[in-house]
Amino acid sequence: MDERLDEQLIFNGINAETGDYFFPTLTPRQASQAVLHGLASKQDQATLTWRAARAKGHLGVMEGIDPKKIAESGWAVLIGDGVPAEHIEALQPLFRLRKDQAGDRYQVYSTNDGTQWKPGQSKNDWLIEQKAGAGGLVNPTKVPYYVLLVGSPEQIPFEFQYQLDVQYAVGRIHFDTAAEYANYASSVVAAEKGQISLARTAAFWGPRREDDKPTKLSSSLLVKPMHEWAAALNNGWAHTYYEPERSTRAQALDLLGGKDTPAFLLTASHGACRFKGSPGQREQMGALVCQDWPGKGKGVEFRDCIVAGEDIPPRRETRRTDRNDVCLFRRRHPGDERISSAQLARAVVGKTFSGGAAETNALAS
Repeated sequence: MDERLDEQLIFNGINAETGDYFFPTLTPRQASQAVLHGLASKQDQATLTWRAARAKGHLGVMEGIDPKKIAESGWAVLIGDGVPAEHIEALQPLFRLRKDQAGDRYQVYSTNDGTQWKPGQSKNDWLIEQKAGAGGLVNPTKVPYYVLLVGSPEQIPFEFQYQLDVQYAVGRIHFDTAAEYANYASSVVAAEKGQISLARTAAFWGPRREDDKPTKLSSSLLVKPMHEWAAALNNGWAHTYYEPERSTRAQALDLLGGKDTPAFLLTASHGACRFKGSPGQREQMGALVCQDWPGKGKGVEFRDCIVAGEDIPPRRETRRTDRNDVCLFRRRHPGDERISSAQLARAVVGKTFSGGAAETNALAS
């Protein structure tokens, strides 16, 4: 009998109301049973079965296609029904760039031609509608490998996104205003065209508490090793490692738009969690939990221990030199069980430090 099946798993996420863990601890045995019993449909089970069957083989795009080259792997945008026309118009600079890069493997799925996601559709339903087939390796001549979703979870559900992400490289953007979409598009385009002038500086930030297993692991197995690996590249970048005691809220604010803002920032920490509909959920969900957090169940003003999006100053519109890349590791991506967080980070960091801006942003944009 494998004793590891009965070890306690502590999940990332701190309850912003109580300062305690947001999720109950489980053993691997309990977690696997919960997943199996919670599968929504036979299709979900079939998808996982297919994924497991290919775990030791080639995944992603079909043989002969380089996923790092958009001209080969393709790029698509899937626009949710109801996204305002002015929001789509604001993204046109990004769309034009991707069309130039992907050529005939660029695709737009929207209500204009009825190819958008429709209520009740599963990932398989949508792929079959696009004549791509519901399983197997990705053929980018049917549906491009990189797919950007535009819209809210109501317009394109998370469930559909995560199903599609089993086979494809999927990202999402959802903003409230056309100005925010325009800012996003212009930032990506400017970065990929080299219209930035930040010095080649990288920072590695991560809190750690000895009585908290998740941050002990992320600190010792991710943040510090990633700094050592990146620094050893000797490629002209200046690297700064922030020891756990320096990974405070004040330091995070200095790194995110403040006096110490680097060109590249990697963080690993807990994320703040709030229940659906609770006050502050929109503003604070997923906020970085800093070294200021005293630990599970200890009385403290939790808001003083986190950095949320609302804490970061807006970018000045007149300046095009202050865009930086940020990797926030707060949990493991479902379906990436074959690689460690450090390996995933190494891939992203390696692309950034080697100057592969177009390739890096293709994954996220």
